[in-house]
Amino acid sequence: MWIEFDGVYMNSDVWVNEHHLGKHPYGYTSFYYDLTPFVQKGENLIAVRVDNSLQPNSRWYSGSGIYRHVWLNIADVCMSPSGVRKSRPRSVDSSSATIDVRTSITNSLPISRKVVLRSVVHE
Repeated sequence: MWIEFDGVYMNSDVWVNEHHLGKHPYGYTSFYYDLTPFVQKGENLIAVRVDNSLQPNSRWYSGSGIYRHVWLNIADVCMSPSGVRKSRPRSVDSSSATIDVRTSITNSLPISRKVVLRSVVHE
C-alpha cells in the first residue's frame, strides 16, 4: 500500500498513524511513501502538513497546500511507482534505436503469482 502525491506546495511532512513517513521540500515534483508497515486493520489516519512560510509566493503557483491529485494504491502484486528504468539508446540509426527497459515487480503474497507485463515506448 502506498500513497502518491502529484503536487504539494511546499515543504510537506506526511504521517500515517503518527509515524512520520518523510519530508518533501519541493512543490512541483510528485512523490510517494510506502504505507504498508504502518497501516493497521480498521481505521488509519494520514496527516499532511505543509509549511510555505519561507516562500510566500512563486512564479507558477502562489498558493500553498495539496494542489494536485492524491492516490491511495493497494495491491498484492504491483510495480512500484519508480519501478521502470530505461537506458540510454545502445544503438541508433535513422529509423530505430535499441534501449534496455527494466521493471521491478513486488509480490507481497505468500504464494507466487503469474503476471503479464507489457512495456510500450512512445517516441
